[in-house]
Amino acid sequence: MGVHAEIAAAQDGGAACRALAGGMPEAVADPHFLAYLHSRFALAAEERLHVVYCDGQQRYLHDETLTIGGENSLVLRARPLVHRALMIGAETLILAHNHLSGQCQPSVQDIRATHRLQKLGAALELRLIDHMIFTRDRFFSMAAAGMLSEH
Repeated sequence: MGVHAEIAAAQDGGAACRALAGGMPEAVADPHFLAYLHSRFALAAEERLHVVYCDGQQRYLHDETLTIGGENSLVLRARPLVHRALMIGAETLILAHNHLSGQCQPSVQDIRATHRLQKLGAALELRLIDHMIFTRDRFFSMAAAGMLSEH
């Protein structure tokens, strides 16, 4: 499907990002941004949810690891995420989390939680730009895969 890319390629001049350019949002496709996101998970021994909060023009406002889960799971709770986004004044979000298993595709639970958050966010004028999955050496973009619902 062309939505997977090697982290090393993204760090070495953006070839992976250019390969995904047709489907990845511009705000996410920058190789330095992808390397930064990957660094949030590189040494993690547990699954983590990292959120990048942006304004309406997709300009950076703040980022943080919002949730730390276990070795094989992470619970995406919408309330703290939405509350934090509203406190920061964000209008758009980029979600990223890691899979320690090495499986570089979203699980059924990942997809359901993402769609639930998108629906809630739309009601609050809070748009999800992308939800990305990172492994030790790869990443997957739900936006590039066409997995984000349109509202």
